[in-house]
Amino acid sequence: MSDSSIANFPFPDQSRITLMQSGATEMLNWLNDLVKTGCANLPSYKEDFWEGISKRMVDGKLNGLSNRVKKIKTIVQGKDDWEEFVLKEISDLNLIAKALLALDNFSKTEQITYLNAAGFNITKKHLQNTPTQSDLWQILAVANWTDDRIKVRQTWLQGVQSKLMGMILEYAWGKQEFMVNWEAGKMFNGEVKLYPSTYPTRLMVHTYQHVDKYVENYSAYPNIDSFLQAYAKAILLNPLLSEFPLCLKNVRLDASSENLFLVDQEAKSMECTCEENIKWALLSVSAGNTIKIFATWNGFQLKPMSALVKNRFVSL
Repeated sequence: MSDSSIANFPFPDQSRITLMQSGATEMLNWLNDLVKTGCANLPSYKEDFWEGISKRMVDGKLNGLSNRVKKIKTIVQGKDDWEEFVLKEISDLNLIAKALLALDNFSKTEQITYLNAAGFNITKKHLQNTPTQSDLWQILAVANWTDDRIKVRQTWLQGVQSKLMGMILEYAWGKQEFMVNWEAGKMFNGEVKLYPSTYPTRLMVHTYQHVDKYVENYSAYPNIDSFLQAYAKAILLNPLLSEFPLCLKNVRLDASSENLFLVDQEAKSMECTCEENIKWALLSVSAGNTIKIFATWNGFQLKPMSALVKNRFVSL
């Protein structure tokens, strides 16, 4: 995404940026203390250790950093092999905080990427003057969950002509329901807008019209190496990218060990992270045949979300 596409984008005012930068300085001090004392004892730290810095980040309009601190706490308290995941989160906190203190050194698109990651919430109103992308959109997956009484829905799309992939992220509070019923495997004509980022993956649907068509094919990487090369380019553009959407074709499933692996035509393999019922559902529908699969990758885990088996769409 170029700076010209966000020429009229409303950035936070200087007073808010100054407040955020003050909080970023406090985060760097906290991280320095954490590194000096070491991370080995993180699982033994009491609630107030995490709550103190988390609340101070909220006070500094840095909800994004606060959420990352809470994520670190959840990981160290819930995982035995937490070290690699926590080091990634700590490095991201350090990157965001340092970027906030050096905003003038970055392009406008880079600035908004770091500001958004730090806690500046981009709303639909902010996208009012941004360009649209028209296409026939395929709904590759829909994921729903609840976070503290807030319903969250991710809807992953791919444009038939543009090959653009992205995700609609929606929230509904309390008893509210989502305004549009997106169904995995179906399609719609419409226009979307990209949330500004150095590697945009979040979309907002601007206009839509459901069509009587179902997903039977989609653009996909030919092998695992080509997907990893694309991911490396994406991370170079946005080191904070949390989910990378991908489609792979001509892969078979290997469950000869306890875990499930995708194996491409070059015999390269990647382990999947999925629940047992999804593992057996994939094995059942593939029946030993090669398939196409849509998944997300966070740098550690490959999560299958849907598949195409002989042009038949299967939601997972």
